[in-house]
Amino acid sequence: MNCIVCKAEIPDDSLFCCICGAKLDSMNASLSAKDLPSLEYMLAQANLLRMQAKWEEAENKCIEILRKDPNNYDAHSLLGDIYRDQGRYEDAAQWYQLALDLYPESQKEPEKLAQLRELRTKSQSSIEEESSLALDRTQRLIGITPSVWLKGLTVISVVFMVIVVVFLIKARNNYEYNTKESSSPSPNVSMEPAQPVTPQPAAPRVGMSVQPPQPKQSLVMPSLLPSVMNSQDENRLQSILAQSNVLDSSYSLLGITYDPRTQHATVQLLYNIQNASPFDPSARSLAIHQSLSAAQALFKGDPSLQSLTMEVKCPTSLQTAEPIFIGDIQAAAAIKIPSTSPTGQLLALFNNVWPTYQNTPILPQP
Repeated sequence: MNCIVCKAEIPDDSLFCCICGAKLDSMNASLSAKDLPSLEYMLAQANLLRMQAKWEEAENKCIEILRKDPNNYDAHSLLGDIYRDQGRYEDAAQWYQLALDLYPESQKEPEKLAQLRELRTKSQSSIEEESSLALDRTQRLIGITPSVWLKGLTVISVVFMVIVVVFLIKARNNYEYNTKESSSPSPNVSMEPAQPVTPQPAAPRVGMSVQPPQPKQSLVMPSLLPSVMNSQDENRLQSILAQSNVLDSSYSLLGITYDPRTQHATVQLLYNIQNASPFDPSARSLAIHQSLSAAQALFKGDPSLQSLTMEVKCPTSLQTAEPIFIGDIQAAAAIKIPSTSPTGQLLALFNNVWPTYQNTPILPQP
């Protein structure tokens, strides 16, 4: 076999080279004569790839050689050349040092290490020269030193922040002032609600009998009608109630709200009587009868309904209406008795009734 350092022919069982004295480990000694030409060929390929600037392929070829012969001096030195040509001086110095450790008598590695030190010194000096040139160009372009214009930028930033803070404080003060002005009432405008004007009846003529004034019926006030869009189920329930014709002429439907989760609907009725008092017992009694009639019609027209909330309102002005009866009723309870039954029996069918009617007398249906 051949020495891995000086390539001299030595016996196969030698532990040291008889020419250069290099130590041969068991792995090197186990290399056959056929492996040595292949390693030399691979080294030649790696060097050719290095000269072609195919760095990765050349590096992989050297690593492949080191897998077969970890103490191959030429592979270590060639890896240093590959890294040196790429400008990776630190890595190149490490591989040159490893190669020198394997073959201390080598003259090439100290020269390559000295060349690397010169290259690193030149590189560092070139970097410093470029930075100094860039600094000189900046100073010539601006006309001031970097420390001066950095201080100037700091002062400008502080002034800008002060202006922004002052602007925000003024904007907040203006907003608070405008809010107070808009919320404060004008001294010339009275905030007391207008009192409704009740027309006085004309004085009766002599010899004529005086009849008590009858409440006038009015149409549904548009201001009290709901303005939201109805769902398909709500339109269907309104159609059922309209076709049943169970509402008295003094009543009209304000709207129906349906909850599909519980099959529960809320029905709002309007008592269309002018100057009617929401605390009139006769008005409340009629409201209970009308509520049951409407509930029976809805339960009959839609068997899926489980319960209803009936709410009857009485208009007190052109814009407001006060409730005179509110109650919940189940479908099973609504069909027990007819709507013409006494008011007390009808009231017993409702739950959560308002008002409680504890101190308010309930008149039978007229």
